[in-house]
Amino acid sequence: MRTIPILASLLSMTLLLFSCESDESAPNEIEGTYYGTIVFDLENSKNYNQIEEAVAEVRITGDHELEIHCSSTTLDTIFRLNYFEHGDDFKVCLTGDDFVNMYHTPFTRPMEMQNMHGASQWMNHLQTMHTQEDIHFGGFLSENNSFEYTFLMDHNTLPNMHLSGYRNRN
Repeated sequence: MRTIPILASLLSMTLLLFSCESDESAPNEIEGTYYGTIVFDLENSKNYNQIEEAVAEVRITGDHELEIHCSSTTLDTIFRLNYFEHGDDFKVCLTGDDFVNMYHTPFTRPMEMQNMHGASQWMNHLQTMHTQEDIHFGGFLSENNSFEYTFLMDHNTLPNMHLSGYRNRN
């Protein structure tokens, strides 16, 4: 008789353990070096688009925050983005003052929005931090280990740039 409560307790603990496991992609899957190209969109010029080889070194620096060092022949910059799980992939969004300047709303820490209504982190981010008209500039696709990002520049003086790179998996 005494074994039934013990078995019930063990079964409950096992179910609780499995229900707490996450099926989200591991964020460290996006860390690494991505090799590809950067395209300079010379739309205000009569010249063709300029294409250069580029490298993006991506590392996780904090809670849902990335630091990306992007370099090519004519570009060498470091910037920060927030990342959000969306299925097997990760979407990115501006962070801090860049977020406020682009979307004209205060920035809220990403983890405060996690697991709302069973939606992905990305969908929660969109629903709580953005309007339908807001645009985003890139993300990571796990299927082909790629990263894409568009640098939105001042159209009057500088061309937009689009980075596209792939990470080798060893």
